[in-house]
Amino acid sequence: MSDELKYNDSDDELPDLQSYLRDLQSLSNYDFTGLSKEQIYNIYYDFARTIPASYSSMEPSVFNSIDFYRVRLNIDRSKEDITLAQTYSFPPPVFCTENGRANVEGKSVFYCSHNLKTAIREVKPKIGDEVFLSVWKGRASRKLKIGQCLPPKLPKSNGWGEMAENSFNTLIRVTKSEEKRDQLEELYKFIANKFRTEKNPYHLTSMISWELLYGQLWRDFIIYPSVLDEGLSCNMAFHPNSVSENLKFEKLIKFKIVDYINDQIVFNLGTKVGYLENTKMKWRDRSKEETNLFK
Repeated sequence: MSDELKYNDSDDELPDLQSYLRDLQSLSNYDFTGLSKEQIYNIYYDFARTIPASYSSMEPSVFNSIDFYRVRLNIDRSKEDITLAQTYSFPPPVFCTENGRANVEGKSVFYCSHNLKTAIREVKPKIGDEVFLSVWKGRASRKLKIGQCLPPKLPKSNGWGEMAENSFNTLIRVTKSEEKRDQLEELYKFIANKFRTEKNPYHLTSMISWELLYGQLWRDFIIYPSVLDEGLSCNMAFHPNSVSENLKFEKLIKFKIVDYINDQIVFNLGTKVGYLENTKMKWRDRSKEETNLFK
């Protein structure tokens, strides 16, 4: 992975550290109820001044080696066809009737994780829920552009920590922002924390995601800390066109949530795994490797 950036002149407008910390706290506490997307956008820039413009690029060989996990719950078979790969991909925009953590109302993204357990826990399944876990593989033929909504430092066990730190250090080293290092570090931490903690209707994170995925800062996907595990793993949100170009449905694993014991999910794992052969969804026996995924 390499780290690149586009210099943003608004970095020069960052005030001294203490003033900036107060501004970020004011932004964090702001009541956006009833405000339009444009008003939220303007208020964010009034306080934060900038969205960090650095990004990482990932070589196809690296991207294509990653498994991406996406989960849906309780699919209504009377309304959706569970034999179609698209059923497990990004939803049509018409069904995006409210903001999500990484999408604004009316805009679709493909939510997933590189970590199977995280992908399952993020949808907060309940006892009795039927879980449809789809596995997607990369098929990129070009470098992918990654928008980072990560803090400068992550736990060592998080596989994305080196990328996050390198990206931040590159921004500081190459731009005119050396004297603004502390302010930019606080902004990175602020954005990452919002992705972990902001509640519905996700006024700030949905706006930032739209800027990174649909705006002029375009990214193939963004990456942000998992809500549930203190930054030990990450979630991703892909632009739909990037999914169509760079991801391929590999298989489907279904199971039911049976119980929770000491915050651990107990499930009934089916014996069959769905896969596509030409245009047909077919089923085969679950392999030992696939069983071990759930241990």
